[in-house]
Parts: sequence; structure tokens; C-alpha cells
Amino acid sequence: MTLQSTITLLIEIVFWATLLVLMTDFVNGLFDVWYSQNLAPVSAITPQLEPETQQITFKQPQFELIPDPWELQTASENHSPKTQSIVLPFPKLRLLPPAKEVQTKSSRTTKKSTATKRKSTKGQSPQKTSRTCKKAA
Repeated sequence: MTLQSTITLLIEIVFWATLLVLMTDFVNGLFDVWYSQNLAPVSAITPQLEPETQQITFKQPQFELIPDPWELQTASENHSPKTQSIVLPFPKLRLLPPAKEVQTKSSRTTKKSTATKRKSTKGQSPQKTSRTCKKAA
């Protein structure tokens, strides 16, 4: 069995297992709904209990008044460290020189062909290529 067929089989197994789990969960959900509808209501089964009357007293929490932080004056104004600003020089931008205009040559000019014709030689064998054939041992 090749690696490709093994992986294909594994993917199919995972797919069908997932589908089986989904279908099982759906069927179990249907039985749960059917089972819960056939049961008697809980209130009919449980006996009525007399509620106990107890007085529960709630105490209001006592909050301490805190001064508004926006209106407070800092006590340590003199102790603040003096910050020195450091100015870093920006590097100079070195731009490229302006582009020179390029004159395009028109494509209508004709070029003289410099190709030379080979002289045909009748009766001569064609020249052999420089490649040599290796014989198999």
C-alpha cells in the first residue's frame, strides 16, 4: 500500500467517524426530548414545603469619602526630576539627480541584413558534430 493510498484511507476514516458522531448525537438528542416530554412535571412529584419566615436584615455598607483626584494638588512638585530634551539631527535626504531625457530611435529604420548565405556543396557529406557517442559497456 502506498503512502498516498494510506493517507486517502485515513482521511475517509476521519470523515465517516465524524459523520457517525454527529448522527449519534442527533439521535440521542431526539430521545432526550421524547423522554423529557413523557415524564410528569416536577412540581407534581415534590411535596409542598411550608416556607420558613425569617427576617433577614441587610446592612448598608459604609463608604469612606475619597477626595477627587483631579482636584488634588501634588505634594511633591519640587521633587520632580528635570528632563532634558535631546534633539537628534535628522539625516539629510540624498536625492538622485534629475533624469536625462532619452531619445528613442524610431523603429521604422531598416537594418541591412548582414547574414551570409552558405554555399551548398553537392556530393559532400555533412560535417560531423563534435559530440562523440559513448558505447554502453
